[in-house]
Amino acid sequence: VALRRPLTVMVIILAIGLGSFLSIGGSVFEQFGIPYPPGLPKGMEVDIFPSLNLPVIYVCENNQYNEYTHNSETAAGELAARGRAFGLHTVEVDGQDVRAVHTAMLELVARARRGEGPAFLLCHTYRFHGHNFGDPQMYRSREEIAEWAERRDPIKRLAAHMKEAGIMTEGEDEGIQQRVHRPAAHPRGHPD
Repeated sequence: VALRRPLTVMVIILAIGLGSFLSIGGSVFEQFGIPYPPGLPKGMEVDIFPSLNLPVIYVCENNQYNEYTHNSETAAGELAARGRAFGLHTVEVDGQDVRAVHTAMLELVARARRGEGPAFLLCHTYRFHGHNFGDPQMYRSREEIAEWAERRDPIKRLAAHMKEAGIMTEGEDEGIQQRVHRPAAHPRGHPD
């Protein structure tokens, strides 16, 4: 079946790519590696993302690790270059800083609402746990994990800011921590 509406075809392609992106939660290269359907006119596959000018914000959480390897050992070049290669407005932010991510996202949403096209937000963050449940994490030291957990934990950083700014008291923070860390209640409908 020949597809007759180029814009419809591009929206379908974008939806496929976005679905791929959401399902794999993986590398930028994979989510932009979209298969083009038969019947797509020649040349339409080039620079598809900026030419659509859609209000899309792609977010990449760079947690520094592939499955069991630090990404500095496997990634060629900078991750931000992936977004720029597709002509996307690209912003990098400290993903461990909730306020920085929020500020960047507010700016990107405003940009999208002004019709300035798609954007790519690269959040440099950290993976506190292993790749899967049984991951012994032999590829990084316990000291590395402890340092990130102690000094760069985004929840602790935000709580510290909120207490310094008078938004939250120490008692309120302790109450939240107690509620978060208490054992889960019985599932609904299962009192036993």
